[in-house]
This record gives sequence, C-alpha cells and structure tokens, in this order.
Amino acid sequence: MKNETIEIPLSKTKIVFLILGSIAFVVIAIWELFYMADNQTRFSPSFVKIAAILGVIFFSFTGFMGFKKMFDKRPGLIINHEGIDVNASGMKIGMIKWDDIIGFSVFEVMSTKLLMIKVYNPDDYINKASNKFISKMMQSNHSLYGTPLSISSNTLKIDFNSLHKLLKEKFEEYKNS
Repeated sequence: MKNETIEIPLSKTKIVFLILGSIAFVVIAIWELFYMADNQTRFSPSFVKIAAILGVIFFSFTGFMGFKKMFDKRPGLIINHEGIDVNASGMKIGMIKWDDIIGFSVFEVMSTKLLMIKVYNPDDYINKASNKFISKMMQSNHSLYGTPLSISSNTLKIDFNSLHKLLKEKFEEYKNS
C-alpha cells in the first residue's frame, strides 16, 4: 500500500534491560578503575584506568539515553512512503528519505546486530545531528562503516531479522515510486 504508515513502538522491557546492563558495566568499570588497575600485571595500570574511564563515560551515556527513552511516547520507528523516521536511539536526524538510501548492510558488534543504512548524502545527515557529540559519533560511524546511519532493534518491539526484512521490502516498494 503506497500510503501505508507502519509504526514500531519502543520496547520498554528491552530498555529496562539496557539500563540495567549499563549500570552493571559502569559498576564494573569503576571497580576496574579503583581496585583492579594497580593490582593486575597483564596491562599497564594507566591503560586499564583509561579504558575504565571510557567505559564509565560510554555506559553512563547509554544508561542515560535508555532512561530518557523509558518516558518517550513516540514510536521507535516510523516507515511510510517518504522514508524511515528513527527514534530508537539518541541520534535524532529526522526522516531518512527513500530517495537518499542506496541500500542496507548488516554489521555485528559484540553480538549486537546493526542495520547500516547506506545513503548517497551522508554529510547531510551528519549535519542534521542534534548536537556536536552525536555529530562526532555519526562521523566516526561513517569513517568506520561507510555510513553515519544505523538502526538496532535493541530498543524496538521487533526482532532484528524481521526489521531487516521489513525495511528491505519497503525500500523495494517505495524506492522508485
């Protein structure tokens, strides 16, 4: 259907697990930072402390974003004839138009699958980032994976394979309409 809109809600259950996991990793990073760094011999204490600080920062950020998502009433993903509007993560960039999309690829990081959205104009999306931190993350994604845009099903009420299949089908349906 050409004017169909599909809304995939955020999964509050998955978000709770994301928050709890973030808290656990912050605790582990703090433990490494204050108690283990100087008492282990495998790595230099400075390296362990830097890794722990980065872990605290990263997992504090993911926990904070998860906490914000708990109270977000908007759908996690909207798919319609215009494109894909992603609200599943902290990267708010608005509608990704079908005409901008080249295709999709899958990338896996530590057993988490990401659907990479390849676009013709990546800089346009990087420039739409809501703040400098998000812009830097998107630039890093673009350098590492060839695109600044990705979707994870980690906060959505849909499994990854179903999400991938749905987006590929809608891409084919809407791409040249």
